[in-house]
Amino acid sequence: MAKKHHEEDIDPIDKELQDLKKSQSKFVSWKDLPKIRFRVLRRDGKKHRTFWRTLWIHWNVGADGKPGMCRKKQLDKKCYYCEQVSKLMKGDSKDQALASKMNINRTYLMNVVLADKDGETDGQVKLLRLSPAQMIEVLKYHNDPEYGDVS
Repeated sequence: MAKKHHEEDIDPIDKELQDLKKSQSKFVSWKDLPKIRFRVLRRDGKKHRTFWRTLWIHWNVGADGKPGMCRKKQLDKKCYYCEQVSKLMKGDSKDQALASKMNINRTYLMNVVLADKDGETDGQVKLLRLSPAQMIEVLKYHNDPEYGDVS
């Protein structure tokens, strides 16, 4: 079984993700998007050519099933969670089932501003987290000449 680790073992990016998860008001749910309009904000700086950030996340690894960042995929460093998944995969069927819940998945983050039906905003920036399937939908709109650049 995966053991719990101490606060000092948590990567700063992983900690930030967990802190953001605690404040759900900062996130916009994908299921709410058909009801609202939003504008994607471009990332700052010339080095960022995209309006999103790709993250590799291990799900169900923290307290209460919280996610944790995959240091191996994200930072090319040793990943505690990958090691635990690997150990669990060598175990019995119960351990393997747990390992499959902890495996990594790609997720996307982007800053958005919500707008009402008239396009008015309160200027408050929210964080939108998307699955790969949801990101495909956003990119389809982005590439559609009828809609154009979503940022």
